Amino acid sequence: MKVVFLRSCIFLLFALSCFGRQALGANEIVNEKRVDKTEVEYYDLMITVDPRVEFMDILNMISKVSTSLPALQEDYKLRILDWFDQEGLDELMQEYANMHKRIFKGDVAMPVQFVLSLDDNMQWNDNLFSDELGEIPKKDLNELSDLLRQIQKQSNFNSFYHSNQKYYQKSISRLVDVFEKSDERQSLIDYFRVNDLEMQMKLMLSINGAGNFGVRLSDTHGKTQEYVALINPNTLMECNSQWPQFDKFTTHNLFWHEFSHTLGNTYIYKHGDLFVKSESLFKPIEMPMNVQAYPDWITCMTEHLVRAVTVRMAERKYGKEISRLYFYDLEKASAFIYIDVFLEELEKYEQDPEMSFEEVVIAIGQRLASLPKGYGQKLFSQLEEKMLETPTYIDANKNMYADLIIVVPESVDQVDISNKVEWPGNQMHEAVNGWYYMHIDGESKVNMIFNNGKGFQTDDLLGISSASWYDGDENKWTEPKAIHKFEKFIDEDGLTVFFRSKNAFKGVPNLYYWKELVSFEEYIVDLRNKFFSDTEIVSGEEALEKDLSDYNILTYGNAKNNAYISSIAEKLPFKMLANGGFVADRVYDDDDIVLTSSWVNPDNKSKSLKIVYSANKENFIESETVARDGVHFHIMKDLIPLRSGNYKPYDYSVLRF
Repeated sequence: MKVVFLRSCIFLLFALSCFGRQALGANEIVNEKRVDKTEVEYYDLMITVDPRVEFMDILNMISKVSTSLPALQEDYKLRILDWFDQEGLDELMQEYANMHKRIFKGDVAMPVQFVLSLDDNMQWNDNLFSDELGEIPKKDLNELSDLLRQIQKQSNFNSFYHSNQKYYQKSISRLVDVFEKSDERQSLIDYFRVNDLEMQMKLMLSINGAGNFGVRLSDTHGKTQEYVALINPNTLMECNSQWPQFDKFTTHNLFWHEFSHTLGNTYIYKHGDLFVKSESLFKPIEMPMNVQAYPDWITCMTEHLVRAVTVRMAERKYGKEISRLYFYDLEKASAFIYIDVFLEELEKYEQDPEMSFEEVVIAIGQRLASLPKGYGQKLFSQLEEKMLETPTYIDANKNMYADLIIVVPESVDQVDISNKVEWPGNQMHEAVNGWYYMHIDGESKVNMIFNNGKGFQTDDLLGISSASWYDGDENKWTEPKAIHKFEKFIDEDGLTVFFRSKNAFKGVPNLYYWKELVSFEEYIVDLRNKFFSDTEIVSGEEALEKDLSDYNILTYGNAKNNAYISSIAEKLPFKMLANGGFVADRVYDDDDIVLTSSWVNPDNKSKSLKIVYSANKENFIESETVARDGVHFHIMKDLIPLRSGNYKPYDYSVLRF
């Protein structure tokens, strides 16, 4: 499974009279209602807000499976939170989160491929699916689809989707406007010289921000039946609108990019042995590629290919100057330093009508394999010399944890959280019937992980406060039939837990546990002890007495409760309010709102400053679990992202978002 392009940008659409086409199948399981997909056909390109994708996006947001969802449309987010605030859904959401983590193991593209392989009733579709899911047991996929149907029914999702169709229609109409009545589908088919004129291409708008992906769906014979591009709205645009926003350059960029993945990746994979010959070129750019979720050379090559195609498509549409400014320069700045090799070979391909796209991919692989030793390091060094004065996200977080100081509202030096055991924890004791037990003295509520110390481990099991039994094969809490046999192992003065696993691993299990952190002070000390070793923690008042110019700074609080944050208010790229709130596209002064901001140390641009800003310091306890998504700032409510983006370079007006 190769991760594809993950930037937050997007599209616009067509006339409202074209919307509301009937879905291919009925979702009769939800209150016996069918839901018509909101979709439109535009120059043989089907554009849609697909209910399957939107449903999974919503579950990922609410269950916090994904905390990098970047939507600008706060009103829509709040409608979601209100609709899904239903009795009985919390347990299902937790079950979904655990199952998602167990099956997909953190992969970001596989869940999208999975949901697109389901039919309208959330059943596995044997006639149209992504073969990239082949390594996942069918039993697991069926189990997850069963759970999706249960949540779909209990939440009455189809009614939610139907109630928002005007919103989806308007979103699609704004997307289609960007295309300016041009047939971009045919342009891309012509560029790749695809012979199948009947090929189905679908553009799916992910209102809720699943990420940007290109997916091929095949039949049982392995023949590609659908080419799907999934894209987000453009969260980096300046906007006060309740509607998704789209910029023509970023929208075309994503359209070409994601569909190029579906059309071009297969040739890189097919000739992987050729590209492996140049794998040493990956070393100079390994760090920036990993930051962008491209962890290996072959994935890096697919990204170079689609980005080079996008640059060529942009030049053909907008001319060389626009192509360089809005496309090429962006890719070079993102460390795709070998893109010139791809571009040179693509230009030759364009001049030779007899050449196939597979042949140009082979030519690129041969060119890369012939590059001299040290070529990559030389290119990357040249890139580093051209770094802009305004920090990028990567610049602002580079070496964040070296020379670090943590600045907090109040001193936390006396906080004791020493109860946590060291990984992999303590060996459990044999009980009965294949069960093992562990008694935890002096604790009434803990978080834990069962493991064998050799790679097998459960998910994080949180907030355990009473005698409990966990089945490692079923990955769930359970209760034995003959519970009276366990009474002698349970100590009422503390907490006792039991574990068994007949198949997942053999031998005696370990229990790793840690106290559930209930205060910000405990959280900060735990964070320092876990990651930053001897990092100094100081209060805002103490920070004012120190020279912080040689530090990377991580600070929590706001202008009201942290004296250091207040002192640098005029040097930051956002506006603080005296009451502890802040101003972005509107005023945020709700105690449940958190802003995370990555910038530079105002006294030394070679050092970093990260602010986790809120009126209520207890909001910070889990804020580090939220993915940063490669941008300068995130605004969250209850850890659910409302808005994210980059600050405007050199703009220090009142509204600096």
